[in-house]
Amino acid sequence: MTFGLRSKIVTALVLVCICVLLLAALFADRALDRLRADLGVAYARDVTLLKQARITAPLMRDLALSLRMADSDPIREWLKDEAHPDKRARAFREMEGYRAQFASRSAFVISAHSRHYYFNNPREPISDQPRYTLDPEQKPSDRWFPSVLDMPGLYDTNVSYDTELQVANVWMNVLMRDGEQRLGLVGTGLELDQFLQDFTRDAQVGVTPIIINGDATILAHPDRHRIANQSATQTAPPEQRLWALLDPGSSQAQAQAALTRARQQPGSALPIRLQVEGRDVLFAASYIPDLQWYVLSLVDLDTARLLDDRQLGLFGLSAAALFLTATGLLAYLVNRLIVAPLLALKNSAQAIAGGHYAVDLPSDRRDEIGELSAAFASMAGQIRKHTEELESTVQARTAELVEANTVMAAANARIADSISYASRIQQA
Repeated sequence: MTFGLRSKIVTALVLVCICVLLLAALFADRALDRLRADLGVAYARDVTLLKQARITAPLMRDLALSLRMADSDPIREWLKDEAHPDKRARAFREMEGYRAQFASRSAFVISAHSRHYYFNNPREPISDQPRYTLDPEQKPSDRWFPSVLDMPGLYDTNVSYDTELQVANVWMNVLMRDGEQRLGLVGTGLELDQFLQDFTRDAQVGVTPIIINGDATILAHPDRHRIANQSATQTAPPEQRLWALLDPGSSQAQAQAALTRARQQPGSALPIRLQVEGRDVLFAASYIPDLQWYVLSLVDLDTARLLDDRQLGLFGLSAAALFLTATGLLAYLVNRLIVAPLLALKNSAQAIAGGHYAVDLPSDRRDEIGELSAAFASMAGQIRKHTEELESTVQARTAELVEANTVMAAANARIADSISYASRIQQA
């Protein structure tokens, strides 16, 4: 089986198109990887800053209210004289005013002198009596109070579960002073479940939002088991700290450097590549100075939906359809402009070889094939002319030979007659 010119050209076109398609697919794959990486960096930065803004607004609002509450004269005067009924009444009216403005509608006051814990929230009747009394000497869970009371700053934030109140909150503990005297703590608590729900809301596949404090203790994480139930005097176990999520070695060192850079440049979030359980992820950190928290994002580029798969599929189908259309159009043009004229020349050559010289070859094309057709037509004309001249010459030569043969035949007849006549004379 032999392949004709058309088959060879079509085969060559198909092979060339397949090679181009493979190169285009390789280039597109690398371009998509690069685009996904660039989008991942921008996405990790933006989602981290968005999460920071989402939690900062309500937290800073409640922190500002807590600081104002810590400067309340009625509450300050009452903590200096807890037993006075009128001061108590004025203090709780003041406390209720602040409680109504807190996001969780909860507020607390803790006396440094009596260690009574006053707490009101929407789920229980309002009371001006202590919910319980802290006993740091006997209860390890209460040992946070002296530490926070002696803190050098004005406030402390932590996430913990209060076993007496049976609530898990993000607590804001603000120090109330009277000059140098530390009267107690006031503040509020955001419900941890609602806080986590707000923080992880709209979390995309492949993105893990995290909040840690200054010693890398995890305060918020989609996995509740990762969150440390930490008080001010407790150290979180290793599995509830950031380092447990990262591969040991360079990843932890790079994360520490990123946290340091974020602390030096609040409001920024520069993503870096780290290893988490053997997977490449983008790690972005942003620092909230007022809370001394870090908002983190871990973005897994292999699973994060940075590009719309449906749009990519439609783009791929469109590119394939366009490629097939272009290939078909190219094959049509090659057939029309090259193969068909060459086949016409082949057929003409076969006709001339069969003795048919009156062939019609179009010579109106102004290219190499047009020139070839014109030369072929000229050659066919010359062959036809020479053939006709040869036929005329052969016919003339044939006529001369016939005439010569006739003359010779006549001469031979006469000679034969003469010989016959001479023979009869001799015989006579």
